[in-house]
Amino acid sequence: MENFTLYLTDVSQNNETTSLTEHIGYAYVIPIICGIGMLLNALNLIVFTRKLLKGSTFTYLTANSAVDLLTLSLVFPIGLVRCGGCATDSDSLAAFGKVYEYYIYLPIANMSACASVWITLAVSVERYIYVGYIRSAKTLCTVKNARFGIIAIVLGAICLNTPYFFPYRVDTSDNTVELTEFGQSQNYQAYSWIRISLAKFLPLGAMILTNCLLIYELHQATKRRRAMSTTAAKRQKLQAKITTMLVCMCVLFVICHVPEALSHVGLFRSIFTLDEESLGHKTLRLTSNILEMLSYTLNFVLYYFFNSQFRYVLCGLCRCMREAKIEDTAGETTNSNMQTNHNGTTGCNHMHHGKPPKSGSSKACNL
Repeated sequence: MENFTLYLTDVSQNNETTSLTEHIGYAYVIPIICGIGMLLNALNLIVFTRKLLKGSTFTYLTANSAVDLLTLSLVFPIGLVRCGGCATDSDSLAAFGKVYEYYIYLPIANMSACASVWITLAVSVERYIYVGYIRSAKTLCTVKNARFGIIAIVLGAICLNTPYFFPYRVDTSDNTVELTEFGQSQNYQAYSWIRISLAKFLPLGAMILTNCLLIYELHQATKRRRAMSTTAAKRQKLQAKITTMLVCMCVLFVICHVPEALSHVGLFRSIFTLDEESLGHKTLRLTSNILEMLSYTLNFVLYYFFNSQFRYVLCGLCRCMREAKIEDTAGETTNSNMQTNHNGTTGCNHMHHGKPPKSGSSKACNL
């Protein structure tokens, strides 16, 4: 996330050296992905907050959708402003763009992105406990504990990324950006390594280990299910699908975030002995930023295909919206007919014979 912001600043200062691929990637591809991701995560939030989807797992997934929505919302305007060729000559708007990028986007987007990593790890750890230690899961895997964990993760992410408010100073009088004393210090370099370790290396490593254990437990559960009764087997099959969904979610997350971790300037120099302005680093940064935005967007697809409860609630909501639209249309027709017929009889009969949506449709709305 940090690389994304710093790179965009370079692009705004030296557009002549920006390749067509980078321009298309930052100005069009990433904003499009963010726009789609914002819509899908909003749908996730609507579905997960319905009464049917209860439990600690769905509590974590609700929080994850919320922080992903925040991240995508903050990233969305950056590429359009910096690379989209739509920059304005207005000094005030240019100054606002600088202030937004360095004082709002950089620290807050890193907070939400960090929270997303740890929430994803938390839900995979919780699922491993649920699958491998069923007795302990009854006391550990509760909604209360999930909420406490989410609060702790969010507060930790805020504390870890708060120093990002201080490395840069924006001079709005001439729209220039310079490093502060803290940004030039060795303390900032040390902080950068600590942050990338806690926000990327440690949780991604733990996620890989946890999911290897989850895959093993899933394989063992499949063997046990063959010896169960039909009812118990169906219940276990449903839980296995949820576990498979979370494993796929974590695998997607790891694949999409490992390149972003490797694009860290210090690590990239150590591994590839190339400068941060080299073509290789620019290509890696663009690829990692696109993959990171995709990871925040594609969870909806996994929820839809692997979770029948998610599909059921989503279809119920779509039914509600469709039937509400039909009712509104029918109501407008009725009012029109009642105004035409002074006694109002024809209008009421029109509604009766037109067979408006059944009252039972409200059931879907209360899921």
